[in-house]
Amino acid sequence: MRMQRLFRDLDIQFEAEQLRTLENQAQRRARMQYLAVTMRERYAAQHGSRIKVCGTDGTVREGCLEAIGQGWIQLSTGRENILIPESSILWWECENQAAKVKVDVQARAYRFSTSDACYALMMAQEPVRVSCDSPVNTMFEGVIARVGADFIEMTLSPCEPYSAYSNALAYKERGVRIIPTSRICAIVTVN
Repeated sequence: MRMQRLFRDLDIQFEAEQLRTLENQAQRRARMQYLAVTMRERYAAQHGSRIKVCGTDGTVREGCLEAIGQGWIQLSTGRENILIPESSILWWECENQAAKVKVDVQARAYRFSTSDACYALMMAQEPVRVSCDSPVNTMFEGVIARVGADFIEMTLSPCEPYSAYSNALAYKERGVRIIPTSRICAIVTVN
């Protein structure tokens, strides 16, 4: 009788060890699979959710993740639409940490680049506020006049929608500025 109890105890220990091994393997497999997740897939999992983004200009922007492109995301605050190049993102956080990461990115993402998005804004002649990566938070207001492969030309003019607020060094002069797209932190339009 005593031996049977010992054998049952040993059998229970073996089963518990096997279960722990299976759990560890599952956790290890999940971590290995997560290594393959791209930032774009992570964004796609948050599509339609509120996120917070800190840019290289030091500004934290918050809004609903409305669109994902090749190297950019677009947030909507209700009042503004904000296009943010991925290269200008220092960090971001989301409310929905449990969102399924492996989603169909193609169904939720545009295939065009930041330059293409700037081209669309140029064609629409949308007044924009462009925030640039610089030691002082530099902004330009106006309309995108032309788009090159790695720059935009912007016709400067203080835009009516932006005159109410400006917490950065905003250039209120007129003329044309050539801005490398690599220095753009955000392009803001008003709804």
